[in-house]
Amino acid sequence: MPEFCTLVLDKPKGFVLTRTAARGRRTIYELLVGAPDWVTPVGPMDRETSGILLLSNDGELAERVRNPAFGLAKRYRATTRARIEEAVLAALRGGLQLDDGPTLPARAELIEHCGSTSVVELEIQEDRNHQVRRMFLAAGRPLKELRRVSIGPLEVDTLASGQWRALGKDEAGALRGALGLS
Repeated sequence: MPEFCTLVLDKPKGFVLTRTAARGRRTIYELLVGAPDWVTPVGPMDRETSGILLLSNDGELAERVRNPAFGLAKRYRATTRARIEEAVLAALRGGLQLDDGPTLPARAELIEHCGSTSVVELEIQEDRNHQVRRMFLAAGRPLKELRRVSIGPLEVDTLASGQWRALGKDEAGALRGALGLS
């Protein structure tokens, strides 16, 4: 078994997480030229969402990132198709009922209104498929754009869209510490 390796990718919109893609879809593995081929995505991220994506071969780390019991926050920047009012933010903050059960309370902050749309920062601790999009839809505000900007202590920072890098020692330590791993 190779030693543990965790990468961060600034995933562009339009890429799927599978190794092979059907129907002309592009896969993130096309972007990982030179990366270890044994890393896999940590948690879900839909094709239309961009931003930070972790890839790792460390199963325990991956499980803890996904498990809400470990409290690792995932922060998103969401642009809605219609303006957001305080009542919608309150609903997001309190948790919403989705088809697969209620969501945990979230942190939701209005960043700005842009004409007929709004930009909201949403922080969740869960990692369900399409969760953020489904939360906004349940609140009556479908999304125009969605970008994940951080996972715990990690941010995309200086990476260009489609670029990846291995976590530095300090970053890996901060992530492992946030998850209660030595």
